[in-house]
Amino acid sequence: MQGIPLIWNITKACPWNCSFCCINAYYLPSFESLETELEKIKRKGVELSLEDKLKVVDNLDLESFDIDISGGEPLLFRENVEVIRRLSKKFGRDNISITTTGRGLALVDKNALKDIIREVGFTYDSPYEPNSLRPKGYNSSNLEQIKQVVQIGGMRTMAQIPLTKLNVDEEIIKDIYRNLTDAGVERLHLMKFFPVGRGAHRLDLSLTNQEYQTAIDIYQKLESFEGPRVYVQNALGDSDKNSSHLNITFRGLLLSDPWAYDPHGEPLEESILGDLRYQKFSGIAKL
Repeated sequence: MQGIPLIWNITKACPWNCSFCCINAYYLPSFESLETELEKIKRKGVELSLEDKLKVVDNLDLESFDIDISGGEPLLFRENVEVIRRLSKKFGRDNISITTTGRGLALVDKNALKDIIREVGFTYDSPYEPNSLRPKGYNSSNLEQIKQVVQIGGMRTMAQIPLTKLNVDEEIIKDIYRNLTDAGVERLHLMKFFPVGRGAHRLDLSLTNQEYQTAIDIYQKLESFEGPRVYVQNALGDSDKNSSHLNITFRGLLLSDPWAYDPHGEPLEESILGDLRYQKFSGIAKL
């Protein structure tokens, strides 16, 4: 039975400073003292305590969920791996995935990771560096670390590709698909760009419906048994509300829409369903 799909942005901290980040992530450029930084951002209210994260886990009190752990960078702090382990024990490895980056993957034991998650998701939206949307090294390090995941085996891999004016040229699409094929990536997910969070004012990146469809058609023509399977988000609608995904914010709030964030990365009031630090999911669902 398909579980209730949840995206949990377990942290707002991220080692990348992407110009259109949907949650306006808290930039942590240095890896020298991650645990010290963790305590600092907890005091600032940017990160839940481990106790509160585990309360969220406990309050997911229905039998079946399908949970993607995202961020920020969900693998940046060791305690988040422990939270993932608890979720995996509670709901089963096959119901847990992560969306991460190359820097996060470089911090963890990938052999141990495969025991607690079924799939590693990552963004790969440009074959060229640098570009105006991503810091230098973002896409290339994601792909290099995913190659290691593929070599280890035991975990599925999925590339997430937000489509914008900057990456729908046919030659760019061919290069993206070729690189993913060479890396052994199994699936790719074409996504609509939503002007939310840090990208709220980047309306210039948005595509027309026809431009979306043209890009989708090119990807689908490239699809082969050797390359990644192409999956398409509900890209032609005005929002992603037609999907059944709910969202848990880095503060433990349950949202009706994963994209319901203002330019400061704060959730829109009308999307807040409840607070999973203090409320059971089953109780919120009845409201």
